[in-house]
Amino acid sequence: MFKEAGYYGSPFYLYKVEIFTLSSLAIMMTQKIILRVNHAIQNNTYDSSAFTLFTSHAYAG
Repeated sequence: MFKEAGYYGSPFYLYKVEIFTLSSLAIMMTQKIILRVNHAIQNNTYDSSAFTLFTSHAYAG
């Protein structure tokens, strides 16, 4: 697929496709992280996370 795009004489096309896939992957990852954080906040499930350890140590003094 990538070789065919190169044969048609447009390395620019390949560059655009790469940037598009990378940016879409980054967007998907950030959406997943945001969803996970929202889910944890709604359910108050900070049990097994490093966030709990950090905050509990901070509040315990």
